[in-house]
Amino acid sequence: MVGLLEEKGHRVIGAHAIAPELLVSGGVLGRHAPDMQALGAIRTGFRCLADLSPYDIGQALVVLGERVTAIEGAEGTDRMLVRVAGLGRGWFMRKPAPGGVLVKSAKAGQERRVDLPAVGPRTVKRAAAAGLSGIAIGAGQTLVVEREAMIEEADRRGLFLAAFDPAMVLADGQQESQS
Repeated sequence: MVGLLEEKGHRVIGAHAIAPELLVSGGVLGRHAPDMQALGAIRTGFRCLADLSPYDIGQALVVLGERVTAIEGAEGTDRMLVRVAGLGRGWFMRKPAPGGVLVKSAKAGQERRVDLPAVGPRTVKRAAAAGLSGIAIGAGQTLVVEREAMIEEADRRGLFLAAFDPAMVLADGQQESQS
């Protein structure tokens, strides 16, 4: 679609170019920080997103411990979180332990002018309803809408919000596995 528009002489500009303040450079947002278990889940999440990038599958997933519990499909992040909240409600499944992490970031090679991942207060509400402990996003790669309201919602619900450079997280994980 972008190519077609550009062929017709139109210039396509991404939301991040128009409103760069919607991107977060990195660090913890709000009062709560991820603990060691959450950091392991975050590393697993970014690794899985990187591995899935060539297949153009989702921009988000949920990791519990080091186990990927859900991968975003065509339904989007909100519905994936509703699906996670419903895990264990059937007669044959146990409710998953609390403490999972939503990891959301752009895919490698993704057309960032038209499809950057985004999070906001609704994401926090859905993550809390799913029993997650926090949200990790790709720094400089994920739009944060209604930032202050999102941080307030996370603080109120006890969730951490943190932005990480995916390349740094993956490099740290490789260094750990080599030692």
